[in-house]
Amino acid sequence: MERRTSPSQVGNIERKEAAKTDKRQSQRVFDNIYEQLKYHNDLTTPEKHVEIFLQEISDGAERHVDTIESGGLKNVQIFDEIWQMMDKNLAEYAAAHQGNASRIEKRKNEVVDTYQKLTTHVNTLVARGAVSPLAAKVFLRALPNFKHIGDYNAIVSNTENISADVLKKKGEAFAKVEEEIFAKYPDENKQVADNFGWLHFNTNVGGKVKNRVYISASLEQAPDQVVRAWDEALVETGLQEKVCFKLPYGLMKRFETIIIYLTDKTKDQDVEHLLSAFIKHTPDSLLNDKDMPTGVPIHRGITMAPEPSNINTFLECIGSENTISYNNLMAALVQLAFELSYRDAKKSNLADLNPKILKPGAAVYFDQMVALAGINPDTMVPNVQGGQPPEWAKKIASL
Repeated sequence: MERRTSPSQVGNIERKEAAKTDKRQSQRVFDNIYEQLKYHNDLTTPEKHVEIFLQEISDGAERHVDTIESGGLKNVQIFDEIWQMMDKNLAEYAAAHQGNASRIEKRKNEVVDTYQKLTTHVNTLVARGAVSPLAAKVFLRALPNFKHIGDYNAIVSNTENISADVLKKKGEAFAKVEEEIFAKYPDENKQVADNFGWLHFNTNVGGKVKNRVYISASLEQAPDQVVRAWDEALVETGLQEKVCFKLPYGLMKRFETIIIYLTDKTKDQDVEHLLSAFIKHTPDSLLNDKDMPTGVPIHRGITMAPEPSNINTFLECIGSENTISYNNLMAALVQLAFELSYRDAKKSNLADLNPKILKPGAAVYFDQMVALAGINPDTMVPNVQGGQPPEWAKKIASL
């Protein structure tokens, strides 16, 4: 991995140019994440960075790939392991809700439906040759632990060149604005998440989250003005208490300055009007010229990403408390893709393994992992949402 000053200096393919190519969105996302993983700070030499990366891939391949191959595991055996976890959790649920037969029956139907959808989906992809049998097994076996797989922090890290002193100063101005915004909301419409330092707004709007929208301010410019413009857009459209969103409590070196949660109750026209108003109030120069690496770009500094609701439903059905975010999912899928590519390279006795050699194979496996996760690789939109971007996203992209 060569020494680079910052991924933001190379950025993504220009959006209009990217629209003219046949490149899948999944491959654009993969390339972006690869750039994030390549980046290292001055505390690590390029050689050491590569060494650490390869060691993590090697260790992961041993855990996630070798155990499957050495044990000769078949899909049906892994499906049985999954069902045993679901059945155990279902029994615990029934014990906790004795006397409520209708509730237990509803839960059972949800679990059975989730299991059947998962097995059918995976078997169909393998039968079509869309994914390799080994990739399917690795995906299934690792699925319960996705939260702990991959370098999440590297993926979301904003690598703009900005000193700690400047970031602190800009962070003070940013915090002042968001505190003003926070003070305007009634207590029932806001909360502070202490563990991760986020200010949450309108979590009481209800509905199941379908998509997220990430707004990325340029840290080098005026992030406080971006947040103020967001508040102005909310007021202008009358949506200040109708859209769920969160802000980091203080400025972080992450891509996400504002995260908007779109639920099944959020109206498309409201999203379009809100983002249009925000764009009107926000000069492009204040927004990051590099897209959120994992998202689908719809405007400078604005990207969309699906909520991995199907994965989280599965995790709930096995009794796991480790539900995941979209970026957790992308981190896990990229990690597993590189592990599979690493195992292929070792089997082929390739010498002098390095990330660049592993990248082409990992890109192929990443497409397969995305498909296994129920997402259309062409668009990075879930199959349950039709696999195509919503109309509001297309309209915002045309502005």
